[in-house]
Amino acid sequence: MSFKKIIGHDRQIEHLRNAMRNRRVAHAYLFLGKEGIGKKLVALNIAKALNCLRGDKEPCDECRSCLKIDHLHHPDVLLVEPHGQWIRIDQIRDLQRELSHRPYEGKRRICILTGGDRMRQEAANALLRILEEPPLHTVLILLAANVDLMLPTITSRCQRITFNPLPSEQIAEVVRSRLGLEREEAHILASLADGSLGKALQTDLDFVHRGRREIIGKIIDLPSYGPEQILGLAEEMAKGNDDLPMLLTMIHTWYRDLLSYKERGNGAQLINIDLSHDIHKVAPGTDTPSLIHRMEVIQGALWNLERNVNRQITLEAMLLDLARTRGLHGDTWS
Repeated sequence: MSFKKIIGHDRQIEHLRNAMRNRRVAHAYLFLGKEGIGKKLVALNIAKALNCLRGDKEPCDECRSCLKIDHLHHPDVLLVEPHGQWIRIDQIRDLQRELSHRPYEGKRRICILTGGDRMRQEAANALLRILEEPPLHTVLILLAANVDLMLPTITSRCQRITFNPLPSEQIAEVVRSRLGLEREEAHILASLADGSLGKALQTDLDFVHRGRREIIGKIIDLPSYGPEQILGLAEEMAKGNDDLPMLLTMIHTWYRDLLSYKERGNGAQLINIDLSHDIHKVAPGTDTPSLIHRMEVIQGALWNLERNVNRQITLEAMLLDLARTRGLHGDTWS
């Protein structure tokens, strides 16, 4: 896939094209943006453009070099990904040894680190040493979702390029075409994807429909739960969901829809269109400050999960806080 076929990120791609045309490619880039937003795809296309045997700073997608990179078989394109949650020190040491060599068959060696914000101190310090004395003929591209988790000494040595979330309407159009979804299904999926086309295309559709309805049903009943039931629900959520951030996003959209309907009535643009009857029923019993607080609580839980805070503790705190909040079917337990 060439630059022309990438959906969105036109400004960022044009900036990189100009750098290649003017022979001003930086020795290190930091691509910032949500997971699945297209950062890796753009990075691979830089690798293709810099090593293409036919194109002029634009990958042809047909030469031997482009095809090897597409299949991740090119010896001069190095992909470093986290083992489990983290990029490990031995991976960075292996990278340092590998980068000491000149390109094997290409013009440039391109190293793509997909978890630039997922390194412990030891690994980050080893990467810093590479950035302090960057090897010739090498471009390092760090992909990260959260710059706050990175050493400032690393980010300061990279040219930063921010990738913005895609509009949900654009994502909905793509998933309708590729997955053959109805308009309502595509709208819900795109709204949950949080601006990430990759996330939308990889999400389990059964999870979007059945899982979303189940968790929202439990959240509707949450004010009637006692403390033991709430702790049990937290345990169930923590153990039974591979995509916990998506589950919390589903809960967030429920409160967002209640708030939207409360403020705009039938003119509200709902995410959970298929649950409009429940929204119309529940919204009159809510108050705006309570809904805003609930949404903030969920955002705080998502923030903790990004920082690898214990998920069980995070969910317990979130659900207990939601259950103590007034304004939804009257007062809750105290």
